[in-house]
Amino acid sequence: MLTRRKKGLLLRPVAPLRTRPPLLISLPQDFRQVSSVIDVDLLPETHRRVRLHKHGSDRPLGFYIRDGMSVRVAPQGLERVPGIFISRLVRGGLAESTGLLAVSDEILEVNGIEVAGKTLDQVTDMMVANSHNLIVTVKPANQRNNVVRGASGRLTGPSSVGPGPTDPDSDDDSSDLVIENRHPPCSNGLSQGPLCWDLQPGCLLPGAGSSLPSLDSREQANSGWGNGMRGDVSGFSL
Repeated sequence: MLTRRKKGLLLRPVAPLRTRPPLLISLPQDFRQVSSVIDVDLLPETHRRVRLHKHGSDRPLGFYIRDGMSVRVAPQGLERVPGIFISRLVRGGLAESTGLLAVSDEILEVNGIEVAGKTLDQVTDMMVANSHNLIVTVKPANQRNNVVRGASGRLTGPSSVGPGPTDPDSDDDSSDLVIENRHPPCSNGLSQGPLCWDLQPGCLLPGAGSSLPSLDSREQANSGWGNGMRGDVSGFSL
């Protein structure tokens, strides 16, 4: 006689599903562009034109500038000329977060105006006046990250040019220049300590635009950095 065993089913209470917190994803209109590389087809491969957007925020531009000496290729040979360079990036600043500017980059233009022949104070004024929509044309110290255009004009990737020399005096605090726009200046525009500025919207220098003219072909020469830095530079906050 065959007997069949009945299979018993064990019922377990269903555990409640764990509720996960919903993911907070911002809407597209909440994202704002903070930087861009423009006029790639107008500039030499050794140059870069960077636009920094602040969008009315209190976030500083976050870089120091200094004066120094640059080497240019002239018809009569190499010549040393004054130049303006980035000496330091502020941690958490706009310039550092974009990754488009670096220490020892030479500043060639500010919002379409060449800085050649201008003093450090004049370049500072230009940057302060345009800090809400700053466009700087630089010659990067590290040319490896530059975009190379092929014969057809298409972008072909980073350049293989070696990095430029760095300035051993870039850590000299007395020659650094910072810009900040939080307090108004003195009546005469000068100060014994850090000079602060209160910017008003819509203050653009003449010649600024979305597309800027290309630089002179003589700027395509490689540059070097010396130690011809000014020792009595006034401090400025950006």
